[in-house]
Amino acid sequence: MNTITEQTATAPTGKVAKPVTLEKARELLRQAVDAQGEDFVYNPSGADQCAYRPLTPERDHVKPDDPRAKTGCVVGEALVLAGETRHLDSVSNPMGLHSQYPDMLTWDAAYYFWEAQRVQDRGGSWGAAFEVAERSAGWSNAAS
Repeated sequence: MNTITEQTATAPTGKVAKPVTLEKARELLRQAVDAQGEDFVYNPSGADQCAYRPLTPERDHVKPDDPRAKTGCVVGEALVLAGETRHLDSVSNPMGLHSQYPDMLTWDAAYYFWEAQRVQDRGGSWGAAFEVAERSAGWSNAAS
């Protein structure tokens, strides 16, 4: 079920051919959520470190059964699905990624991803993160 993590682990350094738009971000986030399931909780405590790539026991000192060792965060996985890998070692939130790599994603896509990431990082399920991001999509699109 977890093909995205396999892609993340073996992905060469890559960048998207054109910035991820809000429309594309919505598709990618849905695909990332579907890969793990809507009930998947990446950060159960809501207080632990989150990362765009899967954490490892050796590098990050997490237990092998930690959900964060199973997959990267929902935004990290969505960007890998787009063919993007420059974000994998970043500690920036999606808005910071947009500032750092304006050719990676548009402002409204970054805002959409940021809304999802905030839910996930606070211990919410990926399904809940998707729902909040979807509610923000109309406002984000109007603001750009």
